[in-house]
Amino acid sequence: MDLDKLIELYPRVYHMAERGAWDSIRTRGLMSATAVLDHLAVGEGERARYESEHRGQKMDVKAGDPSNIVLRDQKPMPEGRLVRALTGGTTPRQWYELINGKVFFWAEEKRLH
Repeated sequence: MDLDKLIELYPRVYHMAERGAWDSIRTRGLMSATAVLDHLAVGEGERARYESEHRGQKMDVKAGDPSNIVLRDQKPMPEGRLVRALTGGTTPRQWYELINGKVFFWAEEKRLH
């Protein structure tokens, strides 16, 4: 789709964030999970549980630290469901890493809810 046409059809987009996250977003910007881990300098040893594995619940990246950022859960995407759904040899790990590098928006407010 042409960008100008997309903007014409959907002049606003919507994003879902945790309650209380606005100050952090305003200060640091809206970040993907991968960008959060980069920003907070989360090392390779600790990183996989946030970025490469299923998050069944919300996770604090630096719990108790003033720099903490909460990553949303991925409840609808457990590994077993992904194994059945993914094609072309894509693994659940590859899928999680792909989507954690993105920030998601909805083009219609009703879809957000």
